[in-house]
Amino acid sequence: MGRFRKRRLPEFLSFCTLTPYFSTASAYFANGSFIDIAKIEGGEVYKSYMLDPQQKFTKTTTTTASYCLLPKQLCQYWPFQDVSIEDLNPLTPMLKGLFGATEATLETNTHSAVVAAYAMGDFDNGRKDLRSASDALGVTTYD
Repeated sequence: MGRFRKRRLPEFLSFCTLTPYFSTASAYFANGSFIDIAKIEGGEVYKSYMLDPQQKFTKTTTTTASYCLLPKQLCQYWPFQDVSIEDLNPLTPMLKGLFGATEATLETNTHSAVVAAYAMGDFDNGRKDLRSASDALGVTTYD
């Protein structure tokens, strides 16, 4: 008879739920127990996106004197410029907060998570945005 290798179950499974107004993070352990880790209230952009994922969001930021190439005394005169970042993904900050809370609570890195997103108006577009947000954070998601 061949030798069978016993498959090792993960120590925990990270589970995130995205709703139109807030999101939660929980961890489920191999022994059957679980803990609720975080509940984060969504900002206006997140809430608008969850109700209509076809919207495109942009963010305008102002450069600061930290980009100044002159001596510090002269940086106060450095011109400020508005920089527009197109196609901002509203799910990225929320997932970053949820994964960060999970990592801080469990004191380990989150490499994968199960993500359930409820009430997204356009499921295909929302799924694509969910994948791009999790890829940007280096976490594999299963939806």
